[in-house]
Amino acid sequence: MMSAGRVRLPVGSDRQAPELIWPGKAGPVVPRDASLATIEVVGAERAAGRPGQGTEGWRNRLIHGDNLRAMAALLPVYAGEIQLVYVDPPFDTGAAYMQRIAVADAGGRRPPRVLPVPAYRDSWGPGRGSYLQMLYERLHLAHALLAEGGAIYVHVDPTVSPYVRLLLDEIFGPAGFQREIVWRIGWVSGYKSAAANWVRNHDTILYYTKGRPAVFNKEYLAYPVGYRRRGSGRRGGRGYPIEDVWNATPAEQALAGADSLDSIQIKSFSTEKTGFPTQKNESLLRRIVRASSRPGDLVADFFCGSGTTLVVAEQLGRRWIGCDCEGRAVHTARKRLVGTPGVAPFLVQGCTDCRGADWRLAAGAHRKVAACPEITVKTMQRRVSVRLRGYRPAHGSGERRARGTEGTAYVDYWAVDYEHDGEVFRDAWRSFRGRAADALELEAPAYTYARGGAYRIAVKVVDIFGGEATTVLETVVA
Repeated sequence: MMSAGRVRLPVGSDRQAPELIWPGKAGPVVPRDASLATIEVVGAERAAGRPGQGTEGWRNRLIHGDNLRAMAALLPVYAGEIQLVYVDPPFDTGAAYMQRIAVADAGGRRPPRVLPVPAYRDSWGPGRGSYLQMLYERLHLAHALLAEGGAIYVHVDPTVSPYVRLLLDEIFGPAGFQREIVWRIGWVSGYKSAAANWVRNHDTILYYTKGRPAVFNKEYLAYPVGYRRRGSGRRGGRGYPIEDVWNATPAEQALAGADSLDSIQIKSFSTEKTGFPTQKNESLLRRIVRASSRPGDLVADFFCGSGTTLVVAEQLGRRWIGCDCEGRAVHTARKRLVGTPGVAPFLVQGCTDCRGADWRLAAGAHRKVAACPEITVKTMQRRVSVRLRGYRPAHGSGERRARGTEGTAYVDYWAVDYEHDGEVFRDAWRSFRGRAADALELEAPAYTYARGGAYRIAVKVVDIFGGEATTVLETVVA
């Protein structure tokens, strides 16, 4: 680990260009004491090396921690290595966002109840300057991690987009600006339509590159059935080239299902929904990832939220790094990834710092610790079966709102590591609730050890309130 302190980054690429100033603005700095420790290997039982994911031995990684520290820890190895960064930061709304969680009994015998639980708070210090300082430092680090010609897409709303564009001009240089993309969110109803003003119906996505773009795969929308070129009877052409205003043309509004660019927030029955607030569409990220990266390229999202960028990168054969400081976001992304067909094994990592924070399993420091579950282990020669018998969230987790619910109904996810090494959790099996609060398997399939001896079995449980507990048991097989 590097000694405690901070390294100052160079400021600005063109000192003659206009600069955004706010009270308390400070030059960007890099924490020197940050490092990453692997907490968990997800999908450890599956073979590594999925076609199209590039570097041999590479493991995609989901990082839990402050993204400033995470990016600083990545910098010594990955500076200039990332092809695409997508940034969907908080929008400085001052709001506290909730995630809607369905609670049902473990056997799925009763209809689920929906509980709101805290997801994250979009509030900063006094004034907008504190928000801008936070973003300023992180955009500088993103610039340092990007490859020459790499792209960054910063997704914001109209209240902060003018400020963020000036920050990007300062960091990437005015020549780095490529496009301001306007994303029409979709149809409008409810309280938005009642505003005594023009109805807001768009977000802004600022597209910049580090120097000249190294990759841009232009995309087209198919012509409608019966289309003919003007003045000709021939169909011809590849389709309509996509503009910098998205989801506003007839061709785009005709897109349906998973291809639709209407915001997932207005799609009541979308199968993508996780209940995580401000979740973005996979269709939106597919467009960005396809346009500005190639299969095998490294894609990063340091405000990854529910994990949309990571899922899309996985599906499109890109390598990926995701990070979020909220445990609920990391858990949501992990669940979503393991539910993605054919997902390659990936790491869950945590940030350490100069205060000696310990991210090893035994310390339980990487999550809000919950009460330990009741576990039953049966040994039959070299075969072992594990059963989850009961659970109660730690005091203050919100259990009063679900009083009368069976203990295992609080469990959202559980996994088993049959040959635990005492530090890194390697899941050999897992069960988790899906979008419709489907039944949770309470007994893991029997596991056969290759040879007799003493083993440690680790069982990880994550509850619906975000609490996490790991129980380690010792067993001897003949």
